[in-house]
Amino acid sequence: MFIAFAGNKAVSQTADFSINIVQGCVPLSGVNFTDISTGGTVISRNWNLGNGTIINNGAATVGTNYLTAGTFNVTLTATFTGGIVRTVTKNVQVHPKPVAAFISNDTAGCITHNAAFQDLSTTSTGTINNWQWDLGAGGSTIQNPTFNYTNPGTYQVSLIVRNSWGCSSDAASKPAYIKVFNSPTASFTSSVNSSCDSPFVVQFNNTTTGAGPITYEWNFGDGSPLSTLVNPSHTYTAYGGDRVRL
Repeated sequence: MFIAFAGNKAVSQTADFSINIVQGCVPLSGVNFTDISTGGTVISRNWNLGNGTIINNGAATVGTNYLTAGTFNVTLTATFTGGIVRTVTKNVQVHPKPVAAFISNDTAGCITHNAAFQDLSTTSTGTINNWQWDLGAGGSTIQNPTFNYTNPGTYQVSLIVRNSWGCSSDAASKPAYIKVFNSPTASFTSSVNSSCDSPFVVQFNNTTTGAGPITYEWNFGDGSPLSTLVNPSHTYTAYGGDRVRL
């Protein structure tokens, strides 16, 4: 080792540098490295910033951005007056962003509609410990919330999660994901209510109101098969009274 003497005190050349941001979430930008070597005059600096950036004969302060997660080894090779070369390596830790994802098996229904949501978010390191739900008509901070929709409409649902490194995900959003309908009101009219003839045909006119999609089930009251038509007709063949239900 080369030893310089200042007065009666020996001084050795030591390469060193400071880092303004030693860890953070991806993308980690504005990371600067400043040469703080001691023991002499540095006449040349070669930097390897660990992400493919190599700066030969660089300035005393250099910087870069880290666009991927990982541990990056940053090396300064300092050449002092007299040709003495010293090297130092330090680390920058870049944590991953989690990926938000979710699903619901209750995406459509009539008011009041109770929808359950399942968090499917992932993070490559650390754990997810924070959930921010926008359910379209309210919010939640629990992992797997349920929500009652009391008004008809279509609702966008979004989720942002944060991991134990403090890194937040991009928002996972599903437009018009929850569809809530008014309950239909069943009603109908018939072309005729009675006849002295047998058989006779009755045409039923569906006057049901309410938002779709709506399916129908007709019971003509005489033991015949049910109908799912919107406006069915039916032939009655026996005398008597029959109760029709939609």
